Amino acid sequence: MLALHSGRMKQAKPCFWSSYRVIVMRRGSPYTPSFNRIIRAAQESGLIPKWWHRFYEDFAISQQIRNVNASSQLIEANIRRHRPENDSYWRVLFLLFAGYLLSLAVFSIELIFKHFHAKLQRRWRMSTGFDSSENRNSESNDSPLLGPQVLRIGRTALTTVSCGDSY
Repeated sequence: MLALHSGRMKQAKPCFWSSYRVIVMRRGSPYTPSFNRIIRAAQESGLIPKWWHRFYEDFAISQQIRNVNASSQLIEANIRRHRPENDSYWRVLFLLFAGYLLSLAVFSIELIFKHFHAKLQRRWRMSTGFDSSENRNSESNDSPLLGPQVLRIGRTALTTVSCGDSY
């Protein structure tokens, strides 16, 4: 083989571990030695192969289990549903449903608050004597630059008169 490529081919040393999983960090990161030490310790202690074996074993159990019935030579397919041990999907659905209920409650409270806030503003305007319809009528009849303008503060009315152009 080396003669075929005229000595340009090199043989690499055997790799002690290869994987498709990567943790991306910047070059010179202070966390790199710590992660390398933890990953190496997990690999050397046999945890990672054990986890992979357990994962594949659970995967195989969750698939179809076939039993051969010796008397009738029929293949029965028993589908065993794999159910998570901690029922995590129910917890996730519960959190989703609780979030929807909470958002619906907050929206309802906002609508109620807006309704009562508008009602309180109307009562306050009536009790203080400020009526927006009077203000609209006076603004529509008088020019804002030339006519008198009425400013109501509480129950006191202040009238200002503007005189045309003054240079």
